[in-house]
Amino acid sequence: MNGSLRLVGPGLPRSRARGRVVPCAVLLVSLVTACGSDGSGDGPAPTPTPAGTPTTAPSAVPTPGGVALVPPMRLQVGGADVTGYARGVSPREWIALVYVQGLTRRTRIVLPPDAGADAGPLPVAGCPLGAASPECERSGSVAMQVGESDWYFGSTPVELPSFTVSFPAVFGPAGEVELAIQCCGMSSPADSVLPLPGARFLGDLQEVEPGHPEAGIPRPILWRAPGSDFELLPLGPHADGALAYGGDATGRIVGQGAGSRPQPIVWEPTADGGFAVVTLPFAGGDSLAGARDVEDGTVVGWSGTRAVAWEPQGAGWSARVLPAAEATTACLAVAISGARVAGNCSADGRDFRAVTWLRAGDGWRVEAVLQPAPGIPQSNVHALSGDLAVGDSSQPGAGPNAGAPVAWRLPAVSQDAR
Repeated sequence: MNGSLRLVGPGLPRSRARGRVVPCAVLLVSLVTACGSDGSGDGPAPTPTPAGTPTTAPSAVPTPGGVALVPPMRLQVGGADVTGYARGVSPREWIALVYVQGLTRRTRIVLPPDAGADAGPLPVAGCPLGAASPECERSGSVAMQVGESDWYFGSTPVELPSFTVSFPAVFGPAGEVELAIQCCGMSSPADSVLPLPGARFLGDLQEVEPGHPEAGIPRPILWRAPGSDFELLPLGPHADGALAYGGDATGRIVGQGAGSRPQPIVWEPTADGGFAVVTLPFAGGDSLAGARDVEDGTVVGWSGTRAVAWEPQGAGWSARVLPAAEATTACLAVAISGARVAGNCSADGRDFRAVTWLRAGDGWRVEAVLQPAPGIPQSNVHALSGDLAVGDSSQPGAGPNAGAPVAWRLPAVSQDAR
């Protein structure tokens, strides 16, 4: 791309973009380094966004079987209930909320209702952290996402020579903005970038086959640092493509093959800076499985109709099935944080319930059932960080945008389970 690019809004230098366009690639172009926490530069100093009056999280209710029933906290926008779901949560308790306003699907980052007044500054869609302005906020963001990182993903307006357009971008804790620019023969969903520990970013794209623009092979991509070019993760034996869902501070990335018979995958960092593609074993006699998250060497996901945790064993990996919640027959683990795993269980594909598991000796036990919002029968958890889980409460058969976004404050974990 030639000519000059300019981010719209105060607090941003009017300089030419650094970086270059790489054919057939997506790259993070570094545009600006910091807005300055001391108030220096062109714009205002970051100030905490008021969190409103915090409410006390409702207490979990123990059951005779030792499984807690955790009540939900309804997530709101502007003090009003909305329909949608919470898709991500960070260690700073930023929650990525997808909601419907009129006929438009929107996203923003919110705090849990029990957050204190010192929880800011809170990211504003389209703006650098701590430097919100009417110009950049008006652009909004088609997608925002948070993860186990102080960085977050969204989009921001960029002024081109004759018009202004909104580009996908990642935002840093000191006001940094790095654009994620797409070009040339590959397509990437606008909401596919997940911040990982260590200021890395995980995404995916469709590698378009020559002569067949309607078809493509899904490829996971990784940015090792803000402002770096992305790299394609290797597929190994998974010729039909692969999907990546999570990564941890050790550098591991997990996902699954994209074919009709998916297998769970770990991308293991190698001494030369690359990745080795490791296919994890199925549990029991299963023939379909996938990995969804990883932390400190424990991978969680699903195998057949069961939630599974994989851990290194000797030169390989072992699969351990997590117990199903009471009155359910199928489960899927979606996230891990510390000694806790979160996932969803159902009874024959109906009556979904969000659950958490805790380590118990060399295995796992059901810790809690995460209750749905009043008057809505189902609960689904999508992300977990520390003692905060987020997701939605929905009607059977409803689409992902038709539920009620909720968060759950989980019971304290005993020292024995850590």
